[in-house]
Amino acid sequence: MGLSVTAPLKEKVIPYLVAVSDEAREMGAVNTLVRTERGWEGWNTDGRGAADCLGEVLGKRVVILGAGGAARAIGYELKKRGAEVVIVNRTVERGKRVADSLGCTFSEKVLPCDILINTTVSSEPPIVAPVVMDIAVRKTPFLEKARREGAKVMGGLEMFFNQAVAQQVIFNGVVVQPV
Repeated sequence: MGLSVTAPLKEKVIPYLVAVSDEAREMGAVNTLVRTERGWEGWNTDGRGAADCLGEVLGKRVVILGAGGAARAIGYELKKRGAEVVIVNRTVERGKRVADSLGCTFSEKVLPCDILINTTVSSEPPIVAPVVMDIAVRKTPFLEKARREGAKVMGGLEMFFNQAVAQQVIFNGVVVQPV
């Protein structure tokens, strides 16, 4: 049996698990639970889902808005794939803590970048990137603004599909190709 975990529980659930994958522990967030004979075990597929949508990120500057579980997972995976990751968060202390834990940079303002990713519930920063992603699975004012300004936009539905594909592998060992 498997379950998906969403905000705000991605970080809070970790102490209750009997095992957490090394990556999810480093990310500090879990979005996938599997019931085993020992109890509940956790993984994270958010970062992989987002990174698979973005394609090659080696050497690109990626600014991530937010410092929650999804932001941590995406930042972790993009850094692992060779991106320069910058965390921007309204709560400076939390933003710095997440950036430090990932070995990333923290900024109090949105910097020019190659890719801008919104992981917050509500955000309309300046569009400073040719590629913009919002992890929400619905249309957002942020994405509409980016589209009007000529950016290539990606919504959360693509990320959601890719992370769900990765979850299916964990749940059942079923291999499905990401989009």
